[in-house]
Amino acid sequence: MIKAIALENVWLNFSDETKAAFKKNKAYQFQFKKEEELTESDFMETEVLVGLPKPDLLAKYKNLKCLQLLSAGTNGYTQGANFPQEVVLTNATGTYGLTISEHLLTMAFVLLRKFDLYQKQQEKEIWKNIGQIQSIYGSTVLVHGLGDIGSHFAQKIQALGGHVIAVKRTVYGDEEFADEVYAEADLDKVLPRADIIASSVPGTHETYKLFNQEKFDLMKENAIFLNVGRGTNVDLEALCDALESKKIAGAGLT
Repeated sequence: MIKAIALENVWLNFSDETKAAFKKNKAYQFQFKKEEELTESDFMETEVLVGLPKPDLLAKYKNLKCLQLLSAGTNGYTQGANFPQEVVLTNATGTYGLTISEHLLTMAFVLLRKFDLYQKQQEKEIWKNIGQIQSIYGSTVLVHGLGDIGSHFAQKIQALGGHVIAVKRTVYGDEEFADEVYAEADLDKVLPRADIIASSVPGTHETYKLFNQEKFDLMKENAIFLNVGRGTNVDLEALCDALESKKIAGAGLT
């Protein structure tokens, strides 16, 4: 029987249904533990690991054959992690498109309709018109990254009457849910047209601080910027400057 451990991280609780599904396969001996509860025998015997283990502890898993991450990205595990030899690394690509695209949509509505500002006023019992709101209907939305999350978000934007400009690493010509599709090299060309910029790309050397002062300077003054990709893709100081100087209208980060 293969010994497998699912790590219960601080932010993640496996439901009873999930645990039951894991345990259905009798070929595996599944245990659910927090990483700090692991014993030396766990490190010696575990062949399958599910979760987001600390990369610097991977070398302790002497018999590890497979690591299934709970994240879509693999940052921290593909470079510098000290794996035992011949470990299969898999991620959770395709898992988060629905929920994260809905999160993007929620952030867009909050900023476009100034819900955050009205909430602050309401707490102080101030009943004042803050100014003109924006709508997704008729807006131009730049979807940066047309993977699982970006595709789900683009589909929702089109359903709400928005015009979708997709920017992606490789253009194949058969992309769904996009009215226009451009390669990454054309990002600067289309940024000035967008009312909403929604980025969901992974963290790489090429995307490190991709959204910097130059990018924010290209955006409309009424544009809102949303990022659910890696935080390293955004120069936070430049973003704060753009917001404080009102170069852009708002931002939502995850």
